[in-house]
Amino acid sequence: MVSVHVGAVDTDMQAGNEVEKTPPAAVATCALDALQAGQSEAVVDEFSRSVKSALHDDLNLLYPALEAQFAAEAAN
Repeated sequence: MVSVHVGAVDTDMQAGNEVEKTPPAAVATCALDALQAGQSEAVVDEFSRSVKSALHDDLNLLYPALEAQFAAEAAN
């Protein structure tokens, strides 16, 4: 499981929004790269990196427990 963090993505839903947008292929590539590397998060763009850097890092303490719970449930 990978949590993907991204700002505006260049899709039809964002067509009228005049902001910098990330190409959908870049989101997919970043997510798959994180999955392949065994990372729990994919932080795609600069906007998301800046937001994440301003947050407390307790999630890195939480992820191992969530992954263990998910693995246990998947094994049943």
